[in-house]
Amino acid sequence: MSVFAATLCQIIRIERPHSKTISPDEPFAVSSFPWLKLTRNDCPPPFGDLELKGPAVDFMKEQVLNYFAKSRGMITNSFYELEPRFADYWNQQLSNQILGPKSWCVGPLCLAKQPITAAIEHETWMQWLNNKLTEKQPVLYVAFGREQ
Repeated sequence: MSVFAATLCQIIRIERPHSKTISPDEPFAVSSFPWLKLTRNDCPPPFGDLELKGPAVDFMKEQVLNYFAKSRGMITNSFYELEPRFADYWNQQLSNQILGPKSWCVGPLCLAKQPITAAIEHETWMQWLNNKLTEKQPVLYVAFGREQ
């Protein structure tokens, strides 16, 4: 998760700026970042819900926030130069007043391309099927399930 996403989720969870909206598509401003206009549809559940209740919220309150407050830091999939306003806000406002842990930007992670070997493997079995076709040898295809 990026610092931007983590910061907005916590601000929305605490301040509930979307609670006055009528429609899920009605824009609302985030007080600390008034240039940002979001809708409830932009927020992942349960943050976009008008009322914070249900099993996901109970788990978040009892487990996640409890351990989060005791931790020494949060690793984020970003780097400081990309989102300095949000990293500073998290580390100076949210971590000191509300949550506890600081954000450590160590990203971006997991953005590497898939290895090219997957395409080579695809070509190998496709070539095998084509060879069977040219040799006029039957191939039995069995599928356990279906693709949707």
